[in-house]
Amino acid sequence: MIKMMILSRRRPGMTHAEFLTYNVDKHGVMVRANPVAIRRYLQHDIFDGAFGRVGDTNCDVTVGRDNVTELYFDDMAGLVSLRTDPETRRSLNDGANYADATTAVVMIANEIEIPVQNAGGGRLKIFQFLRKQDEVDAQNFRQVWQAAHDEALRRSGTAGEVRRVLWSEPVPQEPAAPPETKSTESTTIDSAMAAPQLCHGYSTIWYDREETGPGHFRAYVDEFTAATAGLIDHAGSFFLLAREQLIFDHS
Repeated sequence: MIKMMILSRRRPGMTHAEFLTYNVDKHGVMVRANPVAIRRYLQHDIFDGAFGRVGDTNCDVTVGRDNVTELYFDDMAGLVSLRTDPETRRSLNDGANYADATTAVVMIANEIEIPVQNAGGGRLKIFQFLRKQDEVDAQNFRQVWQAAHDEALRRSGTAGEVRRVLWSEPVPQEPAAPPETKSTESTTIDSAMAAPQLCHGYSTIWYDREETGPGHFRAYVDEFTAATAGLIDHAGSFFLLAREQLIFDHS
């Protein structure tokens, strides 16, 4: 499967609680009524996170993120159909009613499942969004991440606490609507995808509990940061703690 990840924050004048209610009870219901080719729809309520490193003075990160959305499709053709179906385009444009399109980050991504010692379900999900240094080749970025990830787990002694790990990386080329069906109307997602790429890959790590997971991740991420000095632009990277909300699953 292939997925579209949308990282967003609420529009001006809206509280986090109002954003969450609208996203789940209005927008989620709208999409569920007409899923077209969406096979699985996950929303994630962001309740904490951090950016950069201690001592950074040049952080280039939009703070105050409220949500990570992941939409899953069987293939690229299914994803492209979002842009050609009139009802779905209405759903996409509904984002302007609750989300700030100017700061949205969109990635069309493939997922890679990473083996863990003690696999299982976990209540806490942590997203780590990473920006590579210019000197690092995009084709080798997953190997850079994997080596640092393995070392960080070993050095932190937290490998046994992790229940699941996914690595998500951009597909080689983002899709565009076919010429005969391409609309002159632009959705909020179209606009976000046209923006400069701010993230070159992200990991998702599951832990059992919200009470203890952040401490395990802190030990891990401190080692990860040390292991990736000169390889990852930490001033442009960040992590988010989230609670998953399944809107539907037709996979």
